Amino acid sequence: MKKKIIPIVVLAVLLLIGAAAWYYRPIGTVEGPEWDILHVDGVTYISESSAGVDIPYDRSDRGRHLGVIKSGEHLFHIYAVKGDKERNYLYWAWEWEGEMYIREELAASSEQTETGGQPMNSWKELTSLLAAHGLSGYDEKIEAAVKSSIHIEPEAADDESIAVGASKMGGLPDLPKGVDWFRQEQTDIPLTFICQINFAELKPCDIEDKLPASGILYFFYDCSMDGTPWGYDPRDADGKVVYYYDGDLSGLERRSAPEDIDENGCVFGAARLRFETAFDLPDLESPAGQALALPDEDREKYWELMDELSGTLINKLLGHSNNIQGGMELECELVTNGLYCGDPSGYREGRARGLDKNTGHWNLLLQVDSNEDLGMMWGDCGRLYLWITEEDLIARNFENSWLILQCG
Repeated sequence: MKKKIIPIVVLAVLLLIGAAAWYYRPIGTVEGPEWDILHVDGVTYISESSAGVDIPYDRSDRGRHLGVIKSGEHLFHIYAVKGDKERNYLYWAWEWEGEMYIREELAASSEQTETGGQPMNSWKELTSLLAAHGLSGYDEKIEAAVKSSIHIEPEAADDESIAVGASKMGGLPDLPKGVDWFRQEQTDIPLTFICQINFAELKPCDIEDKLPASGILYFFYDCSMDGTPWGYDPRDADGKVVYYYDGDLSGLERRSAPEDIDENGCVFGAARLRFETAFDLPDLESPAGQALALPDEDREKYWELMDELSGTLINKLLGHSNNIQGGMELECELVTNGLYCGDPSGYREGRARGLDKNTGHWNLLLQVDSNEDLGMMWGDCGRLYLWITEEDLIARNFENSWLILQCG
């Protein structure tokens, strides 16, 4: 009887040893001062805290044990994540600590979505997205409402490294000779330089040929404590300057900030700009969005699609505005006709005068987000919107554009 027991015990021990060897098998390496980079089975993963993204799983989603990673005297246990069939995420555990990790390439794309958005770049992509969100029945109607836009990606840089006359946000403006730093006409306080757009740089992205082929558009705004115009009052016209220069760019000069700028505004951090063609869907609260007349159940699907396309940080020219507080076209029409829109009276009078019929000729010219890396914050994470009529856009009367600020 003892002879039979001994082989069974030996077999059990061998099985336990094999199981332990499998459980503690090395599956990768770790690096970084906080062990924030894992290399597992040839794939690189970044810790959630280092990637700066929100992973849709947590510790409670820890799945089966995959193996271990050794670093000096430390032993880290690596787990799969329940529901993650593509192995995009891992759970890392060490003693009582644990953290989620995300594939490096997925972290990069997630970061872009959170900061700069994922613009729609083709009609084929639109068709696929509509189908994925159960909106295929509205293909023709939605496609007719799509507008092309030029998305702007700021990249923080030393102002001196940006060539004179190049497109930029923040920093110091490159103005023509004889053109001084812009100031408010009524108070004479200096306006803050927001950006300059060299149209020649973005012309390949202007697929509808709506913007000039050359020249620079300058945008200055009142950032003083007593300023920050919102655009609902006709008197807010003095709170910004939009200036278009189509002369010899070789004569541009980088202007120093006025001595009183710190008392009445600021100089934002500088960023060079990159441009990209995109296609925008209308906000459902805009005139174009309301014209879609989607039923309630499909409106929810549409909003989900909009959320997928829109990041939290969106700078752009043309296209549809990314609204925070609703449509702005009617407000632009009313205020530029002398009506105060800080209360319902202006809207009542405007509709009585038939001005609400004119919202269709307003176009988004420029949208500037709260680019916090540059020090830009419009209210509570808001956006600046420059609007222009179709007639003024064609005539290049950019100075007639109207500014609206929206925030949460």
